[in-house]
Amino acid sequence: MFIFIEGIKLPVNPEEIKLEDKQGIETVAIIDTGNVPLVGNPELQSIEFESFIPSGRYDGNYQRNSRVSPESFVSSIRKFKTEGTPIQLMIGGAFGSAINGKFLVEQFDVSTKTGYENDLIYKIKFLQYRSHKPRKVTIKDKQALEATKKKPQAKATEERSPTTEKPAQKSHTVVSGDTLWGIAQTFYGDGSRYTEIYEANKDKIKDPHWIYPGQEFVIP
Repeated sequence: MFIFIEGIKLPVNPEEIKLEDKQGIETVAIIDTGNVPLVGNPELQSIEFESFIPSGRYDGNYQRNSRVSPESFVSSIRKFKTEGTPIQLMIGGAFGSAINGKFLVEQFDVSTKTGYENDLIYKIKFLQYRSHKPRKVTIKDKQALEATKKKPQAKATEERSPTTEKPAQKSHTVVSGDTLWGIAQTFYGDGSRYTEIYEANKDKIKDPHWIYPGQEFVIP
């Protein structure tokens, strides 16, 4: 299993992940029948887990290729939370095969305990994000509406010549700490498009989760 939070790969997987996925149901009392359930819209999903960010390198079950420091992790997560930034959360493996979407950081707690003095112990909770755009309705009076209907529209006389120049091909040289997700987030604004970079550079990348400083990738 692997977990990415806006391109940040967690070095230590949590022992347990809790996913809350409720259906909106309202109970209505009907005479001579009793309580009847009315099914509404699904409620927002929530995901929470606990883990820690090691201060140094570990062997065993910990990801030795991770370069996430406790300081940078806290700074990034707190910024996402306070600014209300929707982040891309991806959880791989049998449990999280369908978890790859936008979430908000609802809760982020840090602590320490004996044996973990130099590490960052944290508890984090995510709430599913749904975008919405409020519509502004303007009511015009009758005279203004009639004036708008009678006003002639200007015709466009300028013609644009077709563009013949091809955009220059982009490339990226891998530096320490890079991931394909992070590179895709930089160039496309969407980390989940990392597969496009992987497909364009299959001759250089054996495993999309392992890239090395100095490699140069074509950005399609």
